[in-house]
Amino acid sequence: MNIKSLKEKIGLLYNKVSCRKESAVEYVRRKCDGIPPQKRFKVVAVAFALFALLALFVFGKSMYNIYNGVHSNPDFGTIKQMPMPDKGDKTDSNILYGSEDSME
Repeated sequence: MNIKSLKEKIGLLYNKVSCRKESAVEYVRRKCDGIPPQKRFKVVAVAFALFALLALFVFGKSMYNIYNGVHSNPDFGTIKQMPMPDKGDKTDSNILYGSEDSME
């Protein structure tokens, strides 16, 4: 198979897909424009109500699981405590934040 013919076939396939996508968008827009405003409002209201109920369910389930102790306990064993300077010491900010040397 020739590379030029392969590029042409890919180009033709891309054009077919992009044209179908545009026609699908136009089809959906045409169908939505045909819905009367009252019915369109009902559809949007039902979709919003379903979304709100789903969000409340997820929130309630997570609160229930936290209350009953069904949550993961993260392991913080690998985190080391940063050395803090004493109150009376005057420290250089390079020592705390920009230095490669450890303070231990």
